[in-house]
Amino acid sequence: MDANLACEFDVEKPDPIGRGAALMHFAGDASRARILVILRDGELCVTDIIARLNAGRAAAGFASVSQPAVSHQLGMLRKAGLAEGTRDPANGRRILYSLTTTGVGMVNLIAGATAMNIPESRLTTRSPILLPCRPAGD
Repeated sequence: MDANLACEFDVEKPDPIGRGAALMHFAGDASRARILVILRDGELCVTDIIARLNAGRAAAGFASVSQPAVSHQLGMLRKAGLAEGTRDPANGRRILYSLTTTGVGMVNLIAGATAMNIPESRLTTRSPILLPCRPAGD
């Protein structure tokens, strides 16, 4: 699914609603969402991101995540315009990743959604959560 999404994701969509929907779908991947939330603390290199991801995964009893997997997700986040990378001036071989303005907005959406304490059983693509429908004619 990620490969298809990466190919279909068009950061130049002229329709702002379509672009917003595509960004939310793209950042809806749990791995990418966790990386975005970690980057809200500022610039971090891949090693620091992996350490933070693995600390959370170990506490939850999950296997650790690999450097290639995190680098792949960071590349996708950069392509989508949610994160950016700059060379570390102290160590030219290291890339420091940070959120773009769009990435900060996405982290705020993620934080807002997690603050609502929505039961996990309601978090499916088929169940409406927050948008009640008004009866026709109102």
